[in-house]
Amino acid sequence: MTVPQDTANPMTRTWTIVTGGNRGIGLELCKLLLKAGKPVLLCSRSPENGREAVAQLIKESGGHEDTCRSLHLDTSDRSSISKFVGTIKSSYDQQVGALVNNAAVMRYDWTKESFDTSYATNFEGPLQLAEKVAPHIKPGGTVIMVSSSLGSLKNLSPKYSRTVTEANDLKELSKMPHLHDDPMKNTAMVPCYSLTKAMLNRMTQLFASDPLLTSRNITINSVCPGWCRTAMGGSQGAHRSAEQGAQSIMNTLQEASGERPNGGFFRDGQPLPW
Repeated sequence: MTVPQDTANPMTRTWTIVTGGNRGIGLELCKLLLKAGKPVLLCSRSPENGREAVAQLIKESGGHEDTCRSLHLDTSDRSSISKFVGTIKSSYDQQVGALVNNAAVMRYDWTKESFDTSYATNFEGPLQLAEKVAPHIKPGGTVIMVSSSLGSLKNLSPKYSRTVTEANDLKELSKMPHLHDDPMKNTAMVPCYSLTKAMLNRMTQLFASDPLLTSRNITINSVCPGWCRTAMGGSQGAHRSAEQGAQSIMNTLQEASGERPNGGFFRDGQPLPW
């Protein structure tokens, strides 16, 4: 059997970072990557859960620790992100081919606490990781933001829609306020989730022209995996499996090494309006 180039020699190995990789769509994506011969850095908020997921993946794929490793990362915690980036810098600099920001939370209410939690995990975490990991990604690599069609502008109130689309830079976008009496609290199914995913999409657009990425030919895109049967998506009503959601991400990862779309929003490899 021919060993894929990425796993044949440690000096040529190119890793894919997957946040929230210990379950659901993230875990299924890790399976697809390993099947394609792509080594994985599986990131998990719980070190124990991460190690268990890696052991499962290695057993199922017939691989070893040189193809799949667990790293601790809480995307809502700046100190955790800082330690994680330090590890990437010291052990994986220029060996990362892709960063997949998959970790997220979903809250159903419109309280300030839910907004802050959603903002930290769904927006600020991916922003910090993209900014700090980008210098350690190989030139020509890619960043994937796992988003949702719930983050489409049609799911926002007119005021929030304007605020998101009119943000001219990442600093301005980061100043998004929580408007307690905004109509979204009554009209959106998951208002905090919808808003922060819309912000993630706008972040993707802004990063696509940022010299931090463009100077090294690194592309960035948002991907909607669809409504999947996972712990977050639930088992009732969701018409897609976690594997199908992961394949949607995989499609754009594969395109990033071919046609190289940049700054777009995709599902199953097809552009989505947002």
